[in-house]
Amino acid sequence: MGGWGLWGVLASGFRALARVCLARRLPTSFVRYASAQREVLSKDILQAENAIAKQLLATNVWKPHRSKARATVKGEKTRINITGDKLCKNIEKYLGPSLQRHVGCDLIDLFPGVGVWSRKLRDLVLPRTHILMEPDEPLYAPFLEPLTKNPGTTIVPKSGLVWKDLHKVLESLPHQTRLDPHSPTPPPRNDTLLVTVNLCFFPRTRSVALYLYQLLSAIRSGTLFQEYGLVRMLIWVRPEDIRSTILPTTVQLRSRSAIEAELACEWINEVVGIDSEDADLQAAIYRSKRSGGPRDRSIELESAYRTWQRLREQGITIPKGRETALIKEAKKIRSNSTLLSTRVQSPNVALPYAEELAELEAALEEGEFEKGSTEYKRLLRLRYRQTNDTKQAGSYVDILQEYATLADLYKSGIASPEELLEKDRLLNDKVASLNPHSLSTFRLIRDNLHLFRQNPPAMLWDRRTLEPLTVKPEEFFPNVGCSLLDIQPKAINPVLRGSGEGSKVFDLLVKIMLRNSTVPVSERIDDVWPDAAEGILPGCPSLRDPSKGGTFGSEHAELCARALNERQWVEMVEAWMKWPFRPRYERLERQHSEVEEDDDDSGGTAEGEFVL
Repeated sequence: MGGWGLWGVLASGFRALARVCLARRLPTSFVRYASAQREVLSKDILQAENAIAKQLLATNVWKPHRSKARATVKGEKTRINITGDKLCKNIEKYLGPSLQRHVGCDLIDLFPGVGVWSRKLRDLVLPRTHILMEPDEPLYAPFLEPLTKNPGTTIVPKSGLVWKDLHKVLESLPHQTRLDPHSPTPPPRNDTLLVTVNLCFFPRTRSVALYLYQLLSAIRSGTLFQEYGLVRMLIWVRPEDIRSTILPTTVQLRSRSAIEAELACEWINEVVGIDSEDADLQAAIYRSKRSGGPRDRSIELESAYRTWQRLREQGITIPKGRETALIKEAKKIRSNSTLLSTRVQSPNVALPYAEELAELEAALEEGEFEKGSTEYKRLLRLRYRQTNDTKQAGSYVDILQEYATLADLYKSGIASPEELLEKDRLLNDKVASLNPHSLSTFRLIRDNLHLFRQNPPAMLWDRRTLEPLTVKPEEFFPNVGCSLLDIQPKAINPVLRGSGEGSKVFDLLVKIMLRNSTVPVSERIDDVWPDAAEGILPGCPSLRDPSKGGTFGSEHAELCARALNERQWVEMVEAWMKWPFRPRYERLERQHSEVEEDDDDSGGTAEGEFVL
């Protein structure tokens, strides 16, 4: 359902919002951003639950912070190994059928470590060539010995993160042929090459986000593995490393990396991972004040319900004990009924002070502070804020209902242009009357719903064909839960392919427009270049087409940069390239030389915008 169609979906049941929007509480760790603390190894996460983990622990490469124990062999102590054999067996059953098309392929295996996952993957695809790029060969050679006995298997004691070394390995594959990067023919899917990488580190490192971005950019540029066609990648990562980069679940975290992924990937499935309801994971993902908080739980519930339906259609079952909390709840919904629709129509706004308010109320009841104290004054302020936010929730409902009415009136064709313009003006006045915090909250509800209610949904998370199987910390060593991503590239639009002007313009447009991502597109594109809106937007019909993720209306009803979908970004670049008055790229680049290069800061929350 596209664009303004979401307002139609929201036409009934909104009054429940005022009653339920404050019901959800966030954990204390979420409010205090506890995950910002430095990660250090401790005995708590060095529990050896199986034979392989015990062997790793005995090396003393991993030891508690400040321990003086000497390592028996050299190795990188920040790496996390997959040690759970049962987990890998569950993945085999869950993902295995889709890997059958890779049987007999060339398998590139970066950072295999102890090789538990590598052995299982080898058993599934029976590769003709299996190259293990393992820089810590002295540490892991004994673990990998069973693998190296197989014909066609080789250990290369180098890091696959060094592109020069990786290129040498790829060039040594006799059955692979590079494609012409300048060919007008879209690159085909290459099932004869499969890549798996372990990018799990403790403590986390920012270089992982950069590496993920480079892997996705390689799809567009036709470099690295993608020189040989569209190559599937199975990548182990920390879940915290993907939620604010390539696989966000909220519009606030939809960064340049996420948009790149939507353009370049047929799917990104999180095959296994930590339950998204986990309090520590949420604290880590939303530790930045700019990131806001989780989106409306009812959207997440419907997203999980749709995923469960896709699983049933594929005949896939989730192994016992591996279901997420959302899937368990979604399975209780027997059909796409009025009940589900009503729950999705009632935005459930997560309030960052809810937990603090509950704690203060409990402390007052226990007599831990008196009236007139600092704590009591804080309690009164939070009570007032809660009351005000409850009233504002009713305003969101009224505005969304009026948007739905206006959209229906526009589609009916019975209203005059003058009548539509007047109703549009009155609605914009109502939105503009909201205070800054309430306006921000309304924008988040509006944009999250808009991205979700399109067909297909704009974000890859909502298109997933698999629900993550939940992992246990003890299935890894150190005991830190990780995720497995299944990434299938797709042929990208020709205007963005390679390293030509269209590709460069796209990069610059995204960086510029996401710097203030809540501003209407018609205003933001003029900031890219004067009068660009007049020259570009008429060539972007999907911006105003509800069936393609567009909207009817102006100002607050107009699409903003963070709410643009894949089609709309492509149309903008195509229209730019056809614009006779466009500046030379070099001039455009100089004009915006101050644009920040840091992708992590180019998310869906505008600078200075209030968040939940």
